[in-house]
Amino acid sequence: MSMTFIRGSAIGTVSALALAVAGQAHAVSFDAGATKVTISGYIKGDLIFDASEDLGDTFASRSINTGAAEDTEVEGHFGAHARQTRLHIATSTPTENGNVTTMIQGDFFGAEGGTPSSSNGFRLRHAWAEWNGIGFGQTWSNFMPLVALPPTLDFAGPSGYVFNRQAQARYTMKTHTGALSVALEDSEARLSGTTDGNEYLPDISIRYAGNASGVKYSASGVVNFLEIDDGAGADDTATGYAVMLAASTKTDGGTTIGGNIGHFDGANRYLWQGGGGGFTNAFVDAGKIETAGELAVMAFVDQALSDKTNAMLAIGYSKLDDDAAVLAFNASNGTDPDAAEEFTSVHVNIRHSPVKSITFGAELIYGKKEMFDGTDGDAARLQVSGQYAF
Repeated sequence: MSMTFIRGSAIGTVSALALAVAGQAHAVSFDAGATKVTISGYIKGDLIFDASEDLGDTFASRSINTGAAEDTEVEGHFGAHARQTRLHIATSTPTENGNVTTMIQGDFFGAEGGTPSSSNGFRLRHAWAEWNGIGFGQTWSNFMPLVALPPTLDFAGPSGYVFNRQAQARYTMKTHTGALSVALEDSEARLSGTTDGNEYLPDISIRYAGNASGVKYSASGVVNFLEIDDGAGADDTATGYAVMLAASTKTDGGTTIGGNIGHFDGANRYLWQGGGGGFTNAFVDAGKIETAGELAVMAFVDQALSDKTNAMLAIGYSKLDDDAAVLAFNASNGTDPDAAEEFTSVHVNIRHSPVKSITFGAELIYGKKEMFDGTDGDAARLQVSGQYAF
């Protein structure tokens, strides 16, 4: 067991409480003509104690130091922020052929600006309209398994989980057991070893989500299209894909169990590892695109300790295939953060709501990053949070 984890555990023994994902505790609703408008959101403050390196306002596994940087890092760091604070506006308007629903949501995880004491940038999270199953704008990817979202306090969440919002157009058809959704989504071709990666078609995603005997489940897939033509002999196209299964269920005893397993091959950008969105869809080897394969697994247990207190454990893991293309790329680009082979994370929290609209809590996080060259690094964090939902 590493010293950073031991130090983080020691900090955790003197901490208190952790925070749940907020609901609409006291949402404000009013009519504007025929349209019903609902305003909700929350204020969230976080105190962060890093046992070793400073990983920023979210626990970014991809940013963990390895090798010499791990050996020389300055240990111990404190930070605080309120950037997850959120505002949500939803509307519902009846028409002669069904309701039109919309939502606009933002938080303060945009670009930082000003002095350390000044505000952070407001950013768009969701801007979505839907009518008779036709949706358009920006929202969660259709590929994302929302049925297995673990209630972590850390904004980035565990390794091995898909976390993606983007612009798209979607059609959803309801069935007697769930819903089938197909979407055309924004695409991004990041090819390691070149700056010439191109996306020439939208990503195409499909998802079926349902509920059977108290088990929420989803099966999703996505296909993307990669291209390179750098004018210097590299001229190739490739098709990437990803598939994921996810499920969760809640027992009569107040235990929620959930998780997901997925395989990625060229659509790896959908797999969230934190660290500013770093990812590798594919590598360029001898002018040809070689898609990168990756396994992702995440599981969590959330236990109600009382009607006001919950405790959660979430474990996540992902691993890139160590095929010849990856190893060849790593040999010449060993300092590239995308040369990481494995990510592991563990989140443990306790959350308490003394009244319906307020939740306090604390979360102990441990993460490990392993590189293809055999070096590795780890980090531990304690995050204490308070949240008021309205």
